[in-house]
Amino acid sequence: KIIDLLKQAVDLNNKSFEANWRLARAYFWLCDNTEDGATDKKLGWKGLHYARAAIQLNPKRVEGHYFAALTVGEYSKGLGIITALRKGIEKKFRGHLDRAMRINRGYEGGGADRAYGNFWHVLPWPKKDNGKSLQHFKKSFTYNKTLPRTHFYIARVYLDEGDKAAAKRHIDKCLSADPNKG
Repeated sequence: KIIDLLKQAVDLNNKSFEANWRLARAYFWLCDNTEDGATDKKLGWKGLHYARAAIQLNPKRVEGHYFAALTVGEYSKGLGIITALRKGIEKKFRGHLDRAMRINRGYEGGGADRAYGNFWHVLPWPKKDNGKSLQHFKKSFTYNKTLPRTHFYIARVYLDEGDKAAAKRHIDKCLSADPNKG
């Protein structure tokens, strides 16, 4: 329903920065809550369209760049990571994320660092880099130490590295977090 309302807002005023970036965010959240590659590909691409529109309207604001990175990431998941890498989509993802970091690294509780942390973790060998992943998650914690999503992501890296105690500490923080916050 929120997608329909935001589309109406964009239809009424396609020069609305706020409506465009919020629509990109809504598409990201839809993608983030599915494991269906076709849905990720389709909705990620739609979200990227609105994020790019927001960037054109106001390139100095963080929201368009941030959600462009996240929606292109979801689109990449839908394509398949290997295919996305072959198509050079990594450059688009990183370009938008780097720009978002330069504008406001603390946006969304260190969201760009959280996205980079996840990026370095989910890449296939030889690009996967858990060291870089941990660095970005730790930097994200400097902006918000309580977001369950960051704790969940870093726990996966620690499990991957064989540090079950560290993974458990972060999973415990996820489980004890207020589900209405982050």
